[in-house]
Amino acid sequence: MHMGKAALAALLLVALAGCQSKRSAPPTASHHASSARAAKPVAQRSSPPPKPKAKPAPPTFAPAVTTPLTQAVAGLAGTTSLYLGDPATGQTWTYHNGPQRSASTIKLFVLGAAFAQAKAGRFALNATYVLQASDKVGGTGTIQGLPAGTTLTRQALLTKMIQVSDNTATNIIITQLGGFGVVNAFARSIGATHTVLARKMLDTAALARGVDNRTTVADTGLLLTKLANHRLVSASADSAMLTMLAGQTNRSKLAAGAGSGITVYNKTGEYDQYGVENDAAIFRRGQRQRVIVMMSQGGTLSAQIPAFNAVGRLVAGQLQ
Repeated sequence: MHMGKAALAALLLVALAGCQSKRSAPPTASHHASSARAAKPVAQRSSPPPKPKAKPAPPTFAPAVTTPLTQAVAGLAGTTSLYLGDPATGQTWTYHNGPQRSASTIKLFVLGAAFAQAKAGRFALNATYVLQASDKVGGTGTIQGLPAGTTLTRQALLTKMIQVSDNTATNIIITQLGGFGVVNAFARSIGATHTVLARKMLDTAALARGVDNRTTVADTGLLLTKLANHRLVSASADSAMLTMLAGQTNRSKLAAGAGSGITVYNKTGEYDQYGVENDAAIFRRGQRQRVIVMMSQGGTLSAQIPAFNAVGRLVAGQLQ
């Protein structure tokens, strides 16, 4: 069948309109879903977390300061370690730092634990104790010579423990505090990680089993640095402890080299059977301070004491 030109043109227009409507029609819901399934999420690159800044190394002392100290102890037999610190600047230096027999220098940690417990309300310093005959042990101290039944305050016991290194007083305080764990927990709380109270004073049976109290010059130096800065327990507690240390009666070691014009706060320790001689001190001249700790074991007294004196003179010279 033949169509006229007009009819053919009309037919073409209709066809073109249909094609156009198909191309411009909006996508259906099914089309949207299909597109969503096909689309792949773009991976987001997360930036790496910032690296923590390395802590700067603590400042130390120049070799001109430390070399004479090592020379002063170089000839000693056994093991000798040293700690030097400036509480104001944070400068520290150690020589052969490592655990050694503490002897009576462990009493510094007993002292700190007692005042920390007093601050916490768990240990009344003015509480009294009645001395028992079974409390008495030998070695240093004067309380062993008192009659059983004597009444003493805990404050008096602590003073005797520090100033005359009283072993009987120390053992009573350890028991009154609640045992070794309280003292060791205090040591850990201040960062003294290598200090251990493992026996009471003059416990020779424990020593025979190889059990002994130990510390390091760095641990002891840390305690004294906090004390010198009045940051060990509290300002008032630290002042009370410094007063006790200022009354120390054994000044034969580091303090003997300090000379005039320097206030010394120290605690010594010794155990002749093991060749142990220790001293831990704060030297103060005006506002300037030094912390010096020296521990020597396996040596001979005749060589150790002059070495302690020489180290004391050198450290005192830094405060001139």
